[in-house]
Amino acid sequence: MTATILARSEQTQIPVFVVQIDIINGALRDAALAASANDALDITGNALRQLVDIARASSGEKSPYFGYLTCPATGDDAEVRHD
Repeated sequence: MTATILARSEQTQIPVFVVQIDIINGALRDAALAASANDALDITGNALRQLVDIARASSGEKSPYFGYLTCPATGDDAEVRHD
């Protein structure tokens, strides 16, 4: 993720649009370098799920996905449970 300089010292969170752009850029990069078309689709699908989770969280709607998917900054994966 690119470094973000906050305008005011009281700002402690990265703006949501920066996270969304980072997810999209990471997915496009990884999909372009994927070994197969199916891998590329999996990558883009994962990114879309992350964007849906962000949109639902900002609207207050409960997400069907629990936990985190893939952190765009570190690439760490976490378990996702579907209920």
